[in-house]
Amino acid sequence: MMKTSGRLPGRLLLAAGFVLAICVAAGRPASGEAQGEQTIVGEVYAEQYDENGEVSGVSIFDDNWGTVLVSPAGQGRELLSRVGMLVEATGEVEETEEGDYVITVKTYRIVQDDQDEIDAPEEDE
Repeated sequence: MMKTSGRLPGRLLLAAGFVLAICVAAGRPASGEAQGEQTIVGEVYAEQYDENGEVSGVSIFDDNWGTVLVSPAGQGRELLSRVGMLVEATGEVEETEEGDYVITVKTYRIVQDDQDEIDAPEEDE
């Protein structure tokens, strides 16, 4: 049998730890595939609630992407109060190991507020 010094596995572990640290520091998942900056348009849905019943996580359903989870980073927290609204969001989209898409929202605009339909006056026919 060939005897190894044990340095190579240690160096590989150190290198892997370094890459992981860089990914965490950059705010990106260590796994998954970057899809680049994308614009998605869809309705904001509540995905998660805190212990007080308040919305703590949202997604946007887009016809092309399907359900895209919204990262709390960037302007993602602002979308917590936009449930039911149609929004156009632009940001970095990444695919997780599980196959889910996550967007870190840089900018967004409200395309349609759910209140628009309620507050709109009825037209006489």
